[in-house]
Amino acid sequence: MLRAIGDRRAEAIVLGNLGNTVDALGDAAQATALHGENLTLMRELGDPHGTAYALINLANMALANGEPSRAQAMCEEALPILEDVGDRRGAAVALNNLASAARDRGDAARAAEAFGRSLAHHAQLGNRGGIAACLEDLAVMAGERGHAERAAWLFGAADALREAAGVPRSPANQPDHERATAAVRAALEPDAFAAAHAAGRGLPLDRAVADALAVAAALGRAEPGLAPSVAPGTAGQLSR
Repeated sequence: MLRAIGDRRAEAIVLGNLGNTVDALGDAAQATALHGENLTLMRELGDPHGTAYALINLANMALANGEPSRAQAMCEEALPILEDVGDRRGAAVALNNLASAARDRGDAARAAEAFGRSLAHHAQLGNRGGIAACLEDLAVMAGERGHAERAAWLFGAADALREAAGVPRSPANQPDHERATAAVRAALEPDAFAAAHAAGRGLPLDRAVADALAVAAALGRAEPGLAPSVAPGTAGQLSR
C-alpha cells in the first residue's frame, strides 16, 4: 500500500519495524533482508538518523550470525551520526553492539571502553534495563579475564537492579547469562561468590554505576586490581 502511494519514508520505517518483529519471531534471514531494504531506502532518502538506526539493526543481525567485523563497521558508521543529533538512546545501543562485536573479535580494550560509554549513556537516561545489561556485559568480561570476584559483584548489582526496576532478562539472553554465572561460581569458593554477589546487590544505583565505570576503565587498561572506589557493599533493537 505504501509503495503504491509512493510514501517511501513511511515504507522505510515500516520495513525497519517489521524487521525487528520478524527477528523476534526467529526468522533471522528475512529480518536481515528487511533491515537491508530499510537501509537502502534511508540512504536514498538522505535520512542520516534513519540510516543509523538501520545500521544498528543490521549490526545486531550480523552479531547473531557470527560476523563481528561487519557488525563493528556498521556501529562505527552509525555512532557519530547518533551522537551528532543527540540521540543518547540510539548511541547507547550502538555502543553496546560495538562492544559486543569488539569482544567477539578479541579486542578487550575496545570492548570495555564501549561498554563503559554505553553504561554512561544509559545512566544519564535513567534506563535501568540498559544499565543492568551493561553491568552484566562487564561482569562477563571480568570473569573471562580472571576477575571472578569482581564479576560476581557486578552480577549481584545487575540482579538487584532488575528486581527493583521490574526489568527481567530477555529469554533469549538467559542461557548465556546462566553459563557466564556458572563459570564465575566455579572459579570461586561458594562463600566468596555469595559474599561478592551480596555486596553488589547492596550498593545504591549511583555507586554501582560509578564503580562499574571504574571497572570498565580498568578492564580497558588491562589493570590487575579492578578495585572499586569503596569496599563493596558500603554506602550504589531500535524502532522508530
